[in-house]
Amino acid sequence: MQVDATQASEILLVYGEGTVTTPRYRLWNGSVWGVEGSAQAVTNTINWVKTASGVTRNEYALVTLDQSNDAYAQIYSASTTSWGNQKLLSSVVTSNAYRGIAVGYESLSGDAMAVSCTNGPDPVYSIWNGTSWSATSSINASSLNNCNFLEIASDPASDEMILVVRDTGTQYEALVWDGSTWVDSRVIGSSALVASEGLSVVYESSGDQAIVAVSNNTANNVAYTVWDGAAFSPNTTQTIGNDFLFGKLEADPESDEIALCYIDASSDIGILQWDGGAWNTFQEIELTGNTSTARPIECNYETMAGRSDYLLATYSDTTDSRYQSATSTVWSTEATLSTISDSFWVQSERADDGTIVAVNLDDASDFLDTSYWNGTSWSAKSTLETSPSSVIA
Repeated sequence: MQVDATQASEILLVYGEGTVTTPRYRLWNGSVWGVEGSAQAVTNTINWVKTASGVTRNEYALVTLDQSNDAYAQIYSASTTSWGNQKLLSSVVTSNAYRGIAVGYESLSGDAMAVSCTNGPDPVYSIWNGTSWSATSSINASSLNNCNFLEIASDPASDEMILVVRDTGTQYEALVWDGSTWVDSRVIGSSALVASEGLSVVYESSGDQAIVAVSNNTANNVAYTVWDGAAFSPNTTQTIGNDFLFGKLEADPESDEIALCYIDASSDIGILQWDGGAWNTFQEIELTGNTSTARPIECNYETMAGRSDYLLATYSDTTDSRYQSATSTVWSTEATLSTISDSFWVQSERADDGTIVAVNLDDASDFLDTSYWNGTSWSAKSTLETSPSSVIA
């Protein structure tokens, strides 16, 4: 899901439907999801999607990875309410089982970067300038193994971006883009399991620093480094309960606080909070997470009146979808998220008006179910798709 930076309440959701080769999408208007629409068709059944919202133009960028190992990028224009400008990034992605695609926008120029793994160590990228895509270019990764997972983050204060690459072995590498070229890199960590991405990257809302957090093999910690705009800090670790398998970093829009919400190898769902200079001690808010082979957890900082000090965690145990909220490190009592059953994948997004929308891949029925949080309660569950093609990320 992705928030439109030019619309206070809009959120884009893109997903696959059955064996259909056309990505489906819906737009959230602040109170309901719109009717299902179609993006431009790709080669085969869709396995993965990534989206990003334009910052200087009213548009979205979408990258898909399908079962033919093809990675495509395309653009949604709000002025024409249609998708176009499709670009084949790679037709030889090593494996469609892993999320080897990423997309993000430079915060000042408004250019988008779409990135894809190939059948070698070096990812490729293309730049969208609002009119056309550039020719694809290679990113020189240090690994000798093929590219497998990708994640990208944008500096809110410049055109800088950080891309994290995980290979088919155990290596992670963070690479820094300065708006024109790749200027620095850092190898860090070691993946715990082949199928577990174990990586996330985000900038503080001020843009002063970015955190790269990755797995550290079977050690009970997270490996991380901090980028300050000039250099990476020495690689170090932060203790958690078991191996870091899946998680996502979330930046507080009103401070330099960051939360890492994760699931570990014990299926424990935990939270680490960064205060701008250091991590606090990890907290485990659920000891029976739905699965450790996906990400049944996401967090969002709240921004509605009276709720700006709260971090909201949406997650799933083995029975139902749940939520808790916290001020500082004091968490509320666990409660059930609407009537959504236990979920393999949990995704939530905060619209610019403060509404938080959750979309879960429900284990019980294999539906895409949704509910929204208004700062007080969750709405009644509704179902967006009864035949999703694969994991939404």
